Amino acid sequence: MRIALTVLMLMLLLVRQGSCQEVTQEWVFAGASTMQGWSPNAAAKGARLTPEGLQVGPCEFDPFLTITGLSIPGHPAMRVEVEAGCDHDGEWQLFWAVDEEGPFGGFSEKRSARFFVRAGQVRPYVVFPGWQTGERILKLRLDAPDYSTFTVRAIRVTGGAIPAMATAGGKVSGVAEWTFPADAGQWSVFPSDRRGEAEAGPEGWKLEGGSGMIAFSPALDLDADQNTWVTIAARSTRETRIALRWLSSQKGGLHSLTVPLQRTGKPRFYNVDLSGNNDWQGGITMLGLEAPEEDGTDVYLVSLKAGPERSGPAQLDVAFAGFTSPFVRQGWDATFEARLMNTGGAPSAPGKATLTPRGALSLAAGQPATQPLATLAPGETRTISWRVRASEGDNHRVELKLQTGESEQTRTVPLSCHPALPEHLSRKSAYVPPPEPAPTGEYLVGAYYFPGWHTYSRWSCLDDFPERHPVLGYYREGDPEVADWHIKWALEHGISFFIYDWYWSAGDRWLEHALHDGYFNARYRDRMKFCLLWANHNPKGTSSLEDMEAVTRYWIEHYFRRPEYLKVDGKPVMVIFSPYRFREDMGVEGTRQALERSREICREAGLPGIYFVACTYPGEGNIRLLEQEGYDALSGYNYPTAGDGGRKVAPYDAMVRGYKEFWEAIDAAATIPYIPVTEPGWDSRPWHGPGARVRTGKHPDKFRAMLANARQFVDSAGRRLPAGQKIVFVEAWNEFGEGDYIEPHREFGFGYLDAIRDVFSTAPDQHYDLVPEDVGLGPYTLPKPEDASGWDFRGKRHEVFFQNLKEEASDASGLQMISTGDDAALYLPGTRLDAGRFRCIEIRMSVTAGRQAQLFWTSGDGFKEVWSQRFDIVPDGTMRTYHLDLSGKPRWRGTIRQLRLDPCEVRDAKVTLESVWLLESCP
Repeated sequence: MRIALTVLMLMLLLVRQGSCQEVTQEWVFAGASTMQGWSPNAAAKGARLTPEGLQVGPCEFDPFLTITGLSIPGHPAMRVEVEAGCDHDGEWQLFWAVDEEGPFGGFSEKRSARFFVRAGQVRPYVVFPGWQTGERILKLRLDAPDYSTFTVRAIRVTGGAIPAMATAGGKVSGVAEWTFPADAGQWSVFPSDRRGEAEAGPEGWKLEGGSGMIAFSPALDLDADQNTWVTIAARSTRETRIALRWLSSQKGGLHSLTVPLQRTGKPRFYNVDLSGNNDWQGGITMLGLEAPEEDGTDVYLVSLKAGPERSGPAQLDVAFAGFTSPFVRQGWDATFEARLMNTGGAPSAPGKATLTPRGALSLAAGQPATQPLATLAPGETRTISWRVRASEGDNHRVELKLQTGESEQTRTVPLSCHPALPEHLSRKSAYVPPPEPAPTGEYLVGAYYFPGWHTYSRWSCLDDFPERHPVLGYYREGDPEVADWHIKWALEHGISFFIYDWYWSAGDRWLEHALHDGYFNARYRDRMKFCLLWANHNPKGTSSLEDMEAVTRYWIEHYFRRPEYLKVDGKPVMVIFSPYRFREDMGVEGTRQALERSREICREAGLPGIYFVACTYPGEGNIRLLEQEGYDALSGYNYPTAGDGGRKVAPYDAMVRGYKEFWEAIDAAATIPYIPVTEPGWDSRPWHGPGARVRTGKHPDKFRAMLANARQFVDSAGRRLPAGQKIVFVEAWNEFGEGDYIEPHREFGFGYLDAIRDVFSTAPDQHYDLVPEDVGLGPYTLPKPEDASGWDFRGKRHEVFFQNLKEEASDASGLQMISTGDDAALYLPGTRLDAGRFRCIEIRMSVTAGRQAQLFWTSGDGFKEVWSQRFDIVPDGTMRTYHLDLSGKPRWRGTIRQLRLDPCEVRDAKVTLESVWLLESCP
């Protein structure tokens, strides 16, 4: 079985010509007569030796190859080369064992490294596993993608070609600080033949873009907990990105974090916070920097330092500059704000900020152009604002000048001011004006809808991403008037149905407010269709024939008989997020029987059945199984890795190409219809922090190109269509945390919706988009709760969010819950508290089962294992007080924005939470 993945690890991938020198051990399968000790597992079907190599597949779930009986001496400089090819892009995983401990005979996520293999011909890939000096590798395991067909030509273990990674002079340093070019000789370059691209000169150590080189530090023994900041001083000839790399004694593989660099005439200091990075653990045994990917981009490295805090001089940056409101029309008064942050390592000097409007923008009467700037501590932010008037015209911009001490910087900020409306449209209205649908003829376009925005705390992850703020503000999802604005905007741009993400796990339901409270009570719901995506990423063992019978009856009672429900061939449409959840729990035949039983229950209720759509990636083996299980059609929820070439940060242009390749690959492998899904972008940093996956350069015009590809796909002669209908899915209306959203927002306004209208609608190009302010409605923004240092649940309700927890009651004894899975969590209200002031957390609760609880905290980058504290619980149902002393936790620091309490690690535990308090010290 597949070893559970707790954190997605980005592995270094280098495609090279030829093999490395100093081979320690080698297995060449091309033309071989034996497997040379390697053996496939049961899922690696059809393994056979050929002149091209070891060919395997089509595979089932979790195929891998294993070899035992090894005794390879470990060292951080060692590498594993894999020459492999696969029928589709995918992530592979290399495991190694130094003992036989654990449920997998010594294999574990801790001792593994992931790497990306491109579809097509066999290519060589190099992996740095980060083996520790002194350990012996006893066996290896190579995992290929699920349901793939793949070839392995050779596997070899090499090492010794990176001298600096070996201990310099036999010494391992606990200090990481270098100045370049003086210390460039202590570092090494990989591949070694790229040393020429790393030139040491008076400006620093030059890392040449497009060279594929990585510079490696000498061997280190750096305590990750005590050194959570890495400061890079560098100058770049273009705006670009480099990658910070490291090896950890605690987690296998060469880890990575992308660092954006600005184009500057002199070196800048980039303070990289690694306190929330789950891969920055244990001892850091090596640091590295990878050159930019773009040709013609040069980075001059001046210094690098790892330490417990920010370094370098004060550095005042503009984190955001623009209108406070997400939508401003010409002729409106507005507030312009600048959010300033000191990203350096020293306090900034006091100074002043001056705003000079340009073009059709002017300061409001009585508004001074210059304001004082107080000192900002390292990492501190401050917002300053001016009232301005946006007159009619095509050019709205400001010049923002910041002067502090001897430093001065001027920034020109272009502003988006939407055209004024004709007078007959700017009239007060008592309610949302009726939608004027844009006809789409033979095309049926639907958008996924994520119902996760019903409290201010849920929205607060966007506080540092103002470009994403919706035109409606931080609205209360579930308000029928909000739903009617969504319906109006969708219909007027060619979207005719929403696909609501819908959550059910063994009878438990959640996040129904947008559908049940909002859409079902909306005035214009009869004009807009809807269907469900069963977001069944549920715990193992929650799927069964009985559960399918229960959920089908619920669908019939609450959804399928509604006239607005979307039907194909007369059957209600149900999209399944995770077909694998069914398959693992029930098997292929069990899944087929469950789907057929669901259809049978519908027929017994007078409906013609259900039209089941399975979400899938490319992969012929998996598609064959989906067809055997009885799905009517295939589609996807999203493909954030499409075209990324294994890079965590990759251009959206490649995503446009990658999506088309995915559609074509799935369609070519299938005998049932495929519904193309489209996506405007991906950037999940609000949820996953700075190490998240990002697609750069997204824009409505590029999304329009993806939509045009989708239209061409469904228009192609001979294409299998769902009951002859040309259907296209869009992911998503409002996935603001993931970064794929088309709902009107600050950065691009109605741009993404206009792209859909342009591609699929026959309506005239010219149209007017109304917003609430145009007709005197709103605001719909939720009030920001006061920052609190504690929450008492006895007879009081607070803005909380449940995960695998079901609320049973809330009374004078506290908040009573029952866990519905083994990852139960309660998200407490958002707040902003100084971790330096509060060094203890007091929790009063009772639990009836389990052995351990866990408290997580976040500074705004999601919840991470390294930002947590586990503690033992007494599962006897008695109310007890637990004190968590955080004074010795180096990563408990900065501003704490939210807490998450996992009260136990088992299902069916009864939990009563009385209170949570942050204290200055523990009793």
